[in-house]
Parts: sequence; structure tokens; C-alpha cells
Amino acid sequence: MTIDLGQLPAAGNNPAHPTTASGKRNWSWQAVHGDVPKPSADTVPEHEGGFADLIDIINPLQHIPIVGNIYRAMTGDTINPVGRILGGGLFGGPIGFLSGIGSTLVAEGTGKDVGEHLLASLFGDQSSSNSITSVAQASARYDAASRIRM
Repeated sequence: MTIDLGQLPAAGNNPAHPTTASGKRNWSWQAVHGDVPKPSADTVPEHEGGFADLIDIINPLQHIPIVGNIYRAMTGDTINPVGRILGGGLFGGPIGFLSGIGSTLVAEGTGKDVGEHLLASLFGDQSSSNSITSVAQASARYDAASRIRM
């Protein structure tokens, strides 16, 4: 059995295995990926997943409707979208998984999750009146208004 060397591609002519002029493999981004832009810190989002995300997934208080919103408001804790979806699936099965996806889509689209929308519809949108800064600003306006009347 003989191999016809004329059938093999010449060095540097095979696009699947780019080589340099010396015949070595060329693993540079441009040689391998062509005109596709190289990812940078500006184009790749950061994710600092870790132990805290695992705790968010297994913490049932994060996933009980309305209770999760109260818990996050009291502790200042947050939950990332993946934790919301996986925790929903862990505690609610397939329905909880789908609910986590729905809640994440609503939160990403509107800035508030379903529980926050429900609380706002029941008690009014009090997102700005709960902060200490808002109370201080309202107090200062009241003081200024009372001085004007005197």
C-alpha cells in the first residue's frame, strides 16, 4: 500500500490546521478564528458565582412567594437568576422550575420580580418611600415648608 503525497495538502494550506511559515501550528486567535473579534473584559460579562450562590439556591426563604421578597428586603440579600431558577426547581419540581424561569423573565424585563409586582399592587408602589434617605428628604421638605408658613 502506497500513499500518494500529492494528495496531502501543503503546509499552511489546510484551513483546519493553520501553520506558520516554519511549519509549526499557528494557534493565534486570528489564525484559528479568522475575522471573529477576540473576547475582552468589555464583551464578556463577569459572574462571581460561588458559595453564596449555592446558599441562595438551597435557602427555602428565597423561593417562597412573598416571603422571599420580605426576606430579601429585611436582609439586603439578593438572588441571581440562575439561583432563582435552580432553587425553584429544587423546591417546586418542574412547576417551580418553570415558575423560576417566569419570575426571572419578569424581573429582567421590568426590574421587579412577580412578588414585588404583587406587593406593589396590594399596597402601592412604596419602593422609594422605604429608604432612610427618602424619609430624611421628606422631613427636610416638611421643615422647610413649616418655616415658610410662619
